[in-house]
Amino acid sequence: MDFVTSPPDVDVEGTQRLLEEAQRAGVEHFLHVSIVGVQQSRVPYLRRKAQAENIVRSSAIPWTILPATPFF
Repeated sequence: MDFVTSPPDVDVEGTQRLLEEAQRAGVEHFLHVSIVGVQQSRVPYLRRKAQAENIVRSSAIPWTILPATPFF
């Protein structure tokens, strides 16, 4: 997997699918683990993480985004 140009189906589409299924299942709170600073980043992989965060923020399910510091 190329972590610089990660395909959107993992973080973006995967997050959307998880939220849809969570809503169908009646989940009361959604926890999304992300990375500190993704909203300001220009790195393609981190931009995907930012897109996923935005999807969570627009969800009807109450949510928490937990940004961890990057690790390699």
